[in-house]
Amino acid sequence: METMMESVSLERAPVTTMTIGARVAKVFAALRWAITLNRSRVALSELTDDQLSDIGISRHEAERECRKVDLF
Repeated sequence: METMMESVSLERAPVTTMTIGARVAKVFAALRWAITLNRSRVALSELTDDQLSDIGISRHEAERECRKVDLF
């Protein structure tokens, strides 16, 4: 029969190390994504009802999307 100590693995899980440069790159990528998303929402808010209808979105859906705030 196996004792409790024999059943517990003492191996460490691999540690993921990320360099400062990689972390900075991730932050800038997230900022770029947020800026792109904001620009898309501004463009959506400027469409006419006919243009929204052409892409299958109602004015209500467009306004709801434009009110969203994403903070990553």
